[in-house]
Amino acid sequence: MILDSHTSHTTPELRLMAEQYNIHLYTLPSHLTHVLQPLDVGIFQPYKHWHKEAVHSSIRKLDLSYTIGCFLRDLPEIRANTFKPLTIVHAFRSSGIWPIDRELALSKLQKYSAPQQAEIAGELPPTTLQQTKSQLSEWKA
Repeated sequence: MILDSHTSHTTPELRLMAEQYNIHLYTLPSHLTHVLQPLDVGIFQPYKHWHKEAVHSSIRKLDLSYTIGCFLRDLPEIRANTFKPLTIVHAFRSSGIWPIDRELALSKLQKYSAPQQAEIAGELPPTTLQQTKSQLSEWKA
């Protein structure tokens, strides 16, 4: 079972129950679920798209107040359009989770990890007008 590393998802009770039922728990690194979790990588964007389409369709029909009732009416279609087998497979593949693609996962971790000290040590933002003019001249050159 793949989990984010939030403490509420990895309680001792959950770990004991998982062990009892021979379920292996894998936690994603903190603050990186947006690049490694299949839902974040490939499901939420299509879900948002189809939700927006439902809202726009409602507006085109002059139903100008999109309420929770409208959402519940449209939810089965939003889910059907979002949770297609190919979309789910693509989400797992794009995250590098299945099939396991170590290089893809590592490249994403490297891309989104905190910059190294050498990268941070670059020029500080300008604080005076003269510094700003100087930097703009350098950029222009």
